[in-house]
Amino acid sequence: MEDKWFIYFENGWLYFHRSWTGFGIYKAQLKKEPDGNGNSISEFWVERNQKKYINKDDHKDIQTFSLLITRGLLEGF
Repeated sequence: MEDKWFIYFENGWLYFHRSWTGFGIYKAQLKKEPDGNGNSISEFWVERNQKKYINKDDHKDIQTFSLLITRGLLEGF
């Protein structure tokens, strides 16, 4: 099955849900930069419930999250 994501922004948080399970896998809290020219991530969360998401590799999660930001939000899929 193709891996697709539902990404949305609400109350300062970016949420990343796997579309075929509906489970929230990642979320990131955005902080507005002091000069107003962008955002940074102040907190990052990964689902570790093995019934919802089986990966335990932090490095792989950082790579996947970075790809979702780059390709899903900045470039568009």
